[in-house]
Amino acid sequence: EHIDREMLCCATGVYLLLGVLWAYAYALLELAVPGSFVFANAAADEPNFDRFLGFSFTTLTTLGYGSVAPANPRADAVASLEAIVGQLYLAVVVARLVALQLTQRAVG
Repeated sequence: EHIDREMLCCATGVYLLLGVLWAYAYALLELAVPGSFVFANAAADEPNFDRFLGFSFTTLTTLGYGSVAPANPRADAVASLEAIVGQLYLAVVVARLVALQLTQRAVG
């Protein structure tokens, strides 16, 4: 296998898709168990998908701005799992790409 633009775009696309899928999981959790999340400045609006999307990507990247926070053990567990998946994904993909690059240099 060769590392090319397509492989990098696919790896990036999967990472972004993970963030969107986790946002849907948070939205479903909030629908199933209302009050699972606490939103800063929530007086203006009810929670919407955009808030969950932002929370998902800050959790996936372990940035953690704090504008949304899990409010019960289930939500906390889901958020923790997303952070673990995000870090493992990056570690595995980067390790694989580096290994492929080193193999390409050794062979070619």
